[in-house]
Amino acid sequence: MKIKNLSYKHRQDFSLKNISFQVKRGEILGILGSNGSGKTTLIKNILGVLRGEGDITLNGSNIQSIPLNKRKNILSYVPQESQVNNLTVFDTIMLGRIPYMRYKQNEKNIKIVDELLVRFNLNHFKNRKINFLSGGEKQRCYIARAIAQNSEVLILDEPTSSLDIANAINILSIIKEIVKEKNIRCIIIIHDLNLAYNFCNTFLFLKNGEQIYFGSKDNCFKKEIIDNLYNIDMNIYKIKDTFLVGPKIET
Repeated sequence: MKIKNLSYKHRQDFSLKNISFQVKRGEILGILGSNGSGKTTLIKNILGVLRGEGDITLNGSNIQSIPLNKRKNILSYVPQESQVNNLTVFDTIMLGRIPYMRYKQNEKNIKIVDELLVRFNLNHFKNRKINFLSGGEKQRCYIARAIAQNSEVLILDEPTSSLDIANAINILSIIKEIVKEKNIRCIIIIHDLNLAYNFCNTFLFLKNGEQIYFGSKDNCFKKEIIDNLYNIDMNIYKIKDTFLVGPKIET
């Protein structure tokens, strides 16, 4: 998947300016930046909700030329806040199989949903209405629904925002496993630098609608880049094979 020279102008101001990056199969791209940096606007352009200038291609084909109702086979999306429904957990995840159903559920679709229920530790909530779940449980359900869609690109807007650290690690671990197993592409908007370092393969840093870095984590987790990204003096420590990032606080 390639995005080349993507720009989006909101009224008189540019929300995005000349964004270029790519996402390879089996990889997770982490998009980071302060609030208002253009992260969600970028995602909406990829999804086709907004239409800017530039090229967005998948396997050489222009995604923007594909009708919205047919993009479900290539793009699946979990927004930061998903709309709550009155369906059961099972039926909510089954919604992800709609692009592959003609008239009713079949054994293949039921098996796929049952496997995701187990994998996301939702099996004991299978018949519970989703509006009776906690925020973290709902998020697991919505991510499972997106994966059930079996698309080529999985897009997640702050998937760990409502999760405690244990559940965040668990969910990101499952996502990483599935991305490798299915050899798909994944784009994640994420704020936690430490989680991002451990679970993403490549990074796109946005600031005021402009791209200040795209590439591997080996090059981007440097003090001068992180300080510039967030306009704050940060400490970065390397501990064995990982980094620990935090604010520099005077004592």
